[in-house]
Amino acid sequence: RDTDLCESSAKKLVIIKHPRPTVSLVAADTFNCTKTQITVDGSASSQGPSYTPSWSGPGIVSYTTPLKPVVNLPGSYSLTIINTVTACIKTDSIKIKTFVPPATGTPKNNVNVCDTGLFDLYELLESYTTGGHWLDDKTTGRITGQHFFNAAGAAEGFYNFTYKIDSINTICKGGTAACQFQLIKYKNPGMPQPTSICNTESSYNLFGALSGYTSGGTWSSALYSSLLSGSNFQASGTAAGSYSFTYSFQPVAMCASDSSTVTINVYEFKSPGAGGGQTICSTEPYNLFTALTGADRGGAWTETSSSGRLTDSVFDPRGIKGGTFTFTYSFSGSPCVVLPSNVTITTDIVPPVINCVQLLNLPMTDFDATSLEGTAGIDSALIISISENCGKYRLSNSINGDSTLAGAIIPKSTEIISWTIADSGQNVATCETKIKFITVPNIFTPNGDQYNELWDFDIDKEYPEAVILIFDRWGNKVFESDKGYHIKWDGGNAPTATYRYVIMNGKEMVMNGFVNLVR
Repeated sequence: RDTDLCESSAKKLVIIKHPRPTVSLVAADTFNCTKTQITVDGSASSQGPSYTPSWSGPGIVSYTTPLKPVVNLPGSYSLTIINTVTACIKTDSIKIKTFVPPATGTPKNNVNVCDTGLFDLYELLESYTTGGHWLDDKTTGRITGQHFFNAAGAAEGFYNFTYKIDSINTICKGGTAACQFQLIKYKNPGMPQPTSICNTESSYNLFGALSGYTSGGTWSSALYSSLLSGSNFQASGTAAGSYSFTYSFQPVAMCASDSSTVTINVYEFKSPGAGGGQTICSTEPYNLFTALTGADRGGAWTETSSSGRLTDSVFDPRGIKGGTFTFTYSFSGSPCVVLPSNVTITTDIVPPVINCVQLLNLPMTDFDATSLEGTAGIDSALIISISENCGKYRLSNSINGDSTLAGAIIPKSTEIISWTIADSGQNVATCETKIKFITVPNIFTPNGDQYNELWDFDIDKEYPEAVILIFDRWGNKVFESDKGYHIKWDGGNAPTATYRYVIMNGKEMVMNGFVNLVR
C-alpha cells in the first residue's frame, strides 16, 4: 500500500469458490418373501439444471425419478453427481442386504432335558430362523410362551416336537424340523449340613449330613475310602479332624448339580474326670485339676459360685473370706456326650481360737508415771494360747495395732487390752484381758536415816486376802506378810541384796518381781 496521496497502481483479485455436490442415500424397505423390488432414494442429494446424477449397481431395473432407482438384487449401489458448470463431483453408496428366507434349521441329537423348570425348544435346533411355530407332536400340553416346554413335574421319557415355518411362495418355501429330547428326572444330591460326631461312634450314616437328597446315588471318598462302607462312615477310633465324602449319581444326569460333598468333623472323646470335694487353706493359689481324677486336658473351667477368683484352671482364694466354692469342668462344642465334672472347694471356714488371761496386774515402780513400756515377755503373760488351721495368721492388739506389745507404750488409763487374730480366710477371733496397774517400789533403804525406810505400797482392793512372799537369791523365804491389800516390810535383818517377791491372793498369783534392799 502506498503511503503518500498519489494514485495507487494496485489491482484487485476476486476468487469464486464453487461448493461440492451433496449425496444422500436411503433405502426405506428391505427384500422379503413378497417384496422382490425396492426403491433406493437419493432425492435428498444435490439436484437442478447444473447437476447430473449417475447410478451404478447390480440390479437397477427402472427409475421413478432420476434420483430414485428401482432395484431387484442385493448389493452396493452408488450415486455420482457432477456439477456441469464447475465440474465438481461427489460419489456415495448404499448397501442393500441379501434376503435370507426363513429356515427351520437342523435338529440336534441326544438332547437330555432336566425336569427342573422351563426348557427353550429352540435349544433343540442349530442354524434356525425364528418366526415359525412349534407343534406338540404328542399333545403334552406343556408348551408355554410359544417356544418353552414346562419340564417341571413331567414324566421321564422321550418327547417329540416339530418346528414349522409356513410356505409363502417359491422364495419362502417354509419347512419342518422334527426334534426329540429325553426328559430326565433331576437327581438331587442334597445340601450338605454342618456335622460333628464323636470318635466313639461305631459308624455314622452319611445321609444324616444331607438334606433334600434323592436316593439312589453312591458315596465315595478320594482319601478315606477305607473308612467307607456303603453310606456308613466307620468313625470308631478315628483321629480327630475333618473327613470329606461325596454323594453322586452315575452316569452324570446332565442336570444341575449332580454331586454333593459333606464334611464330617470328628472329635476325640475327652473325659472331664471324676470330681469331688477338697478342703484347702487360703494361703496360695490352687490348681483345680488337683481335685479331678482321670481328667483330659483341653476343656474349660467355669465357676458356679461367685468368688471371681478363677483364671483358667487356677482358683486363687487369697484375700477372700473362707467358704465353699463350686466349679465345673467340661468340653464345650464337642458332640461327645459326657456330663461335666463338678468340684467343690472349701477354704478356711473354721475360725482360729485365741485365749487370753482374764486379768493381768502390771507393776509400776514410779508413782508419778502415766504409762508403762511393755516388757519382752508381756505377750506371753497376756496370751494363753492360739490355735489356727492353716498355719498363717495376722495378730494385732488394741494398744499399737502390732503383733506384740514389747516396747509399746501402755497408758496407765488402759483398762482392757484386746487381741485380734485373723487367718488367710478372713476368719477373726478376739480375746480381752483386764489390766490393773500396781505401783511397786523397786528399792528401799532401811539404814536408819528415816528416809525410805520401808517397802510400803497398796495393791488393788480386789485382793483383800493378798499375801506377799519375799525370797533371797537362793530361794529362801525371808518374809511373809499378813493378809491384806496394804503391804509393808522394814527389811528385818536381811542384808543388802536384790530379792524376788511374789504376791498371792489365795492360790492365785497376782504379780511378781524384784526389789532392791540397800543398807
